[in-house]
Amino acid sequence: MQITKWVFIDTLSSLEFSLKKMLEIVNPKVLSVIKERRRNKPIYLRSITKELHRVGYVSDKAYNGWITLIEIRKCVVHNNAIPESSRILYLDDLKIVFTHGQMLTAKLDFFIKLIDYVIKNYKRLVEALIEDRSSIKH
Repeated sequence: MQITKWVFIDTLSSLEFSLKKMLEIVNPKVLSVIKERRRNKPIYLRSITKELHRVGYVSDKAYNGWITLIEIRKCVVHNNAIPESSRILYLDDLKIVFTHGQMLTAKLDFFIKLIDYVIKNYKRLVEALIEDRSSIKH
């Protein structure tokens, strides 16, 4: 499970980086808005997905999924998978239970399911950005 946990973390970090680079090319206006809102602080996946949701590239459902993934990553990276609050998160039909002060427990395929979700949603986002760019050029 340790290996898949780190693959999940690395996957989100890589997508965060690549989304910034992609926006520089396909929609620099969105990136400029994010930079302005962040007042030139570092740009993270949360601010990218928030702006992409605001302008319509990301649906409500997909946005909620991204926020769930970001919360899981934050808990795993910064708190050794020990949530600071109790709550239930959902990723489609996957139920993730955060219990305050107790390490997150899951089946062996948990992070594999998260990685699969990330890749599918990233693909949809990239397709939307590219489709929009190509429709603008024509």
